[in-house]
Amino acid sequence: MKINLDENEFSYEIEVVCTNCNGTGLYQGMLERKESAVVCWSCKGTGKITYKNTLELFKQRKVFINDEVKRVFDGTGGYVLNAEDYTTSEGVLIEFSKYGCTYEEWLGGKEAGYVESLCCPMQANQGIAKDVEGFEDVCETLNNGYINMFAKCKGQCNKKACWDRLRKGLSNANKT
Repeated sequence: MKINLDENEFSYEIEVVCTNCNGTGLYQGMLERKESAVVCWSCKGTGKITYKNTLELFKQRKVFINDEVKRVFDGTGGYVLNAEDYTTSEGVLIEFSKYGCTYEEWLGGKEAGYVESLCCPMQANQGIAKDVEGFEDVCETLNNGYINMFAKCKGQCNKKACWDRLRKGLSNANKT
């Protein structure tokens, strides 16, 4: 094992057991039958892999330059995000400017937030309601027992009610 640390970076090199052949140097899969095997392509038969990595040491958060980022959101919920408001081909206005925050606000410590008109809280971040007692139970009921089937949720057409329910639950959880 080799380890190097200087004022700007940390690097290491280490030999570990090949995870594709479990250190045997030989691979048996679906095509290798009747006591046959092939030389493991990953380790080339040695049974070991060398991992090398170099990491830059953190000093402070870096800043985007040249207006590369104008608006920041906590997540996508599986949707394409835009810094500017957008009208879909169906004529639906998505007001991105109402959600998230500007890059400058985010740098100043403001929480970004999600585009609540696009998706429900659980679709935005499945861990978002972990501290809200009963929140996931209601979601499971609305989804007919399939908590991750967002498209089939009975609350899908009223995302605002789910976000309000989350905010109320988070507020109550913070009071205890």
